[in-house]
Amino acid sequence: MTPALLSVASAALIAAWPGARARADGAVLVVGKVSPRDREVIVDTVRGEGTALALKFSSSIFSRDAADAAVACLKDRTPWSCVASAIRGKDQLVIVEVDSDLGAGAPMTIVTAHLLTAGAEDETFANRNCAMCNEDALKRAVGDLSRDLLQRAATRTGRTRLAIHTAPGGAQVMLDGAPAGAAGDTMVTYPGRHTVLVQLRGHAPLTRDVVAIDGKTIELSIDLAPARIRRDDRPSQFLPGLAIGVGGAAMAVGGLMILFDQDPQPRGPQQPHFYDTATAGTVSFAAGLVLASAGLYFALRPAATSTATVAPVPGGAAIGWAGRF
Repeated sequence: MTPALLSVASAALIAAWPGARARADGAVLVVGKVSPRDREVIVDTVRGEGTALALKFSSSIFSRDAADAAVACLKDRTPWSCVASAIRGKDQLVIVEVDSDLGAGAPMTIVTAHLLTAGAEDETFANRNCAMCNEDALKRAVGDLSRDLLQRAATRTGRTRLAIHTAPGGAQVMLDGAPAGAAGDTMVTYPGRHTVLVQLRGHAPLTRDVVAIDGKTIELSIDLAPARIRRDDRPSQFLPGLAIGVGGAAMAVGGLMILFDQDPQPRGPQQPHFYDTATAGTVSFAAGLVLASAGLYFALRPAATSTATVAPVPGGAAIGWAGRF
């Protein structure tokens, strides 16, 4: 593939179909300076991402004027209304524009995707850079952008929902690594596989995989078990006990030093020797009291019931910590 400046403008029509109506096909329109092989890669990639969301795409060929006019409509204040009616005949439309750029520096492919939704005169967009872009890199760039925008569009329709229930109730839900609210709420998402993590204080977190289906509400019930504290997880009593012992001894020594403190005789010959131990005894008693109190606090405090949580997400995992400290 010749290094090029690739601008991908995708427009997807997601209409509000009744539940019993099948979703119609969509089209992929590729324009600009693009090789037949790259055109095939782009169309197949968008098709694959659409299939995962219960959307069907085909490759459609429109006139050059109609294609250029569709791209120009992305700058219009009402872009979907601007698109020619012949192109709006499809329920989903993805427009891909490819231009060559051999400017200074390393050859760069820039992928920009715009999403239009029927009935809403606004658009969302995303872009990605690809240096020295080959066929695999082009496929990844187009796939990532079309997946992101089509998932957002599918979520906005509100057709696909998850209802998460936990026993006991009140758990917090993470959906694909992102906070999704409390158990018992109905969550809007897009068709496909999702990872659900539920967390409740005092209970072990639990992860479940669920497949959301277009046009349906999937119910998922999860029973949470109380968190278990392993013996090795209990705080050691050695250091608190040592602090209490040393602090108690310091208090005892300080008390004796205060008790046996001597002062010089106010009258008569000056005592050749006397023991002025009050100040040192006071310091020793105070330090011992602080040390013993700290040891007593750590010895009596409740054991922690914390646990690490790991939620698998696309391309990695979300790591957190839940519990009582």
